[in-house]
Order: sequence, then structure tokens, then C-alpha cells
Amino acid sequence: MLKLRVLPSRTWRSSLRRHHSRCAKTPSTPSPLIPTTAYPAQYSRLKPSPLSKIEFHSTRKNMGQTRSETETGAETGAVRDSIEDWKSKPPYRTTPGNEHFDKKWTAHCHCGRVKYWLSRDKPLSVKFCHCVDCQALHGAPFQWAAIFEKQDLHFEKGAEGLAFYHSPDKSTVHRLPCKVSCAYCHSPIMDEGRNMVLLFPGIIKFSDAEHKKLFDPQ
Repeated sequence: MLKLRVLPSRTWRSSLRRHHSRCAKTPSTPSPLIPTTAYPAQYSRLKPSPLSKIEFHSTRKNMGQTRSETETGAETGAVRDSIEDWKSKPPYRTTPGNEHFDKKWTAHCHCGRVKYWLSRDKPLSVKFCHCVDCQALHGAPFQWAAIFEKQDLHFEKGAEGLAFYHSPDKSTVHRLPCKVSCAYCHSPIMDEGRNMVLLFPGIIKFSDAEHKKLFDPQ
């Protein structure tokens, strides 16, 4: 049977004083995992360097930045580099690529700042689109669209005065497929794909009703 030994009060008090005396003489080394107010020099490299307010907000901005924020639409003109090669191709190219362009149809937006011509007699196809996106963006039950090839179309001022909207990620950049409109009066101009465009015949200036029938839905 285990017997407990009871020390006299004078003995255990003396032992406790000797223990405290040894602890006071021995310097304690702080753990590098536990931050303290007075940090020894040898552990200074383990302390994280706090970000300033400017660095913190800059880091947050860069973390949330996507490619769409570094690209540009024609309405901003902030970036002029290789990502804007599309401006030198149909339907946005100007001279000398369109010096001999055959102008058979003329169209312009509501305010007249955006003007283009068509060189084909009639569209490849015409349709009414009833999709939800077209209804929302046009504010109508359907969209009247005529399909042309890009080389059939020529904008008088190229991409100047045009606004672009990439609906998949809701960004205002020229990224195909995209919707094109006047940057001033916001008249819808066309939907642009990789090789084709869907023009909105409502802004084409038809000379008579017979010519307009060429754009009737098929």
C-alpha cells in the first residue's frame, strides 16, 4: 500500500523558495512559434512583415483582377497593343483594305455617329430570335437578324464610336462573340461572331418596299 509522506511546512516552503530562485537566474528563451512583445534579435526573421494600407489595397485589387479588366473596348481606348489586331480586319478595317468596297446598302445608328455599308445584295439568311438574352438586351419579344459575312460589311470610321458587350462574362470588351452598339445613342448594331455577323435590319435605309423584302425572315 502506498504511503504518503507529509513534509513539515518549513521544509516545503524552503524548497519552493529555492525553486523560485533558480527560475529567476535562468533566462527563458521564447518559443519562435509564440509571438511576444519583446522579441529577441535571433527570432526577428520569423516575424511577419505587415502590409501597409497601400500595399494591402493593391494586393486585394490584383487578386480580383481578370483579363477582362486589362483589355479594352473601343469606347475606352486605354490599351493600344496586339490585342487590338481585330481593328485592322473586316468589318472594322478602314483604308486601304476597303478602297474598292462596293456599297449597295447603307445603315446608320439613331444619332448618326455610326455608319456602315454592305456589299452583298441580300443576306445569307434572316431570322427572328426569341432567346431570353435577345429579349432582355433589345427590350422586345424577339430580335430581327440578318446574317452576313464579315467582309460584306464596312464601318465608315472603323471601331470608332462603337461599344462592345461580351455577354458570357458580362464584360464591356471586344471578345467574341460580342454584341456591338453605338457608344453614344446605344442603338444595337449587330452581333459579331468569329466569321459571321448578325445585323439588325431596322437601321438599314431601304429605298423601297421591294428591297426590304429581301430581308424578310426565311
